[in-house]
Amino acid sequence: MHVCGSVGFSGAAVLSAMGAARVGTGLLTVAAPSSALLPLMVRLPEAMTLPLEEDAQGRLSESAAPRVLQALQNANACLIGCGIGKGDNLSHLLEQMLWSASCPIVLDADGINNLCGRIDILRQAKCPVILTPHMGEMARLLGVTVDELRRNRFEKLKNFTEKYQVIVVLKDSVTTIFEPGGTFFISQTGNAGLAKGGSGDLLAGMISGFCAQGIAPVKSAVCGVYLHGLAADGCAARMSQYSMLPSDILEDLSQIFTRRGL
Repeated sequence: MHVCGSVGFSGAAVLSAMGAARVGTGLLTVAAPSSALLPLMVRLPEAMTLPLEEDAQGRLSESAAPRVLQALQNANACLIGCGIGKGDNLSHLLEQMLWSASCPIVLDADGINNLCGRIDILRQAKCPVILTPHMGEMARLLGVTVDELRRNRFEKLKNFTEKYQVIVVLKDSVTTIFEPGGTFFISQTGNAGLAKGGSGDLLAGMISGFCAQGIAPVKSAVCGVYLHGLAADGCAARMSQYSMLPSDILEDLSQIFTRRGL
């Protein structure tokens, strides 16, 4: 299940859904404001949709929460945040989802931004949680500058993951996955072509897709980051880092699975 997208940010829902679909997710439901779902239905008709009530800005309204929480009970994994926007009602929805979910939850983009100032709700989560911030989002969450985070990322992320018992995929020129206990994984794949809007949505969808298939959360994060970068390397060789788009990576991702007989 994905809770992604809003008016003006439908592409985030499309890219995250395609990421999940292309790593083998069998059945995907995307919950979004009704008026933001048309691009998804055109680009990925295989996805099921849950049209929801929206506010004046085209974001999920407070009245959408009960239907989201009901659908969450049937999910094997959930991604929330790509293109949803920020607001008190969205922060409250996120809090309710963390309290009630039993499946892994992936938080990306505004799923992370809506935690700012309310980060302690992570302590109350009853499910595995994966955060996928870029450096700016992680710095805001920690209340530090990007430069400070870059200098002390290993210490700060070790403390953060231990304190809140979450997995963090810290996206930078070299992406690093941190898990509680001090273990971390440094990506050896990827290139500058990934520094474009939509790339993170695709990655978050891939990670949620692996989680939905019963793969352990940390393994889902590692597999997602590795394959996302590997596909991007193939795409750069085919199209160049300069001109490649996140959606172009999907073709190379499919080729990776084909070469491995999957």
